[in-house]
Amino acid sequence: MQSEFKISEISKVTGGDYVSFVIVEHGGSRPAKISRTAIKILAAADTYDETRVIRDNAEKIRDAADRWRKANPGALVVDLKDDCF
Repeated sequence: MQSEFKISEISKVTGGDYVSFVIVEHGGSRPAKISRTAIKILAAADTYDETRVIRDNAEKIRDAADRWRKANPGALVVDLKDDCF
């Protein structure tokens, strides 16, 4: 059985080319961000809603976040870029 995984607090109000959110898993939370280029890759369309793409691709984001955390165990923020997908 897989652990509970949620994406919450999606914020498109950022100072750069990313969308921030919070990963809630294993009874804790961790800040994360995903590049808008990665969102476009996940959307596979010319027009899309960023929040919807993030929610609809939660499983892919979970897998990418797991790989990213294993490669960057000391990082405080999960930083997902286009090469994660």
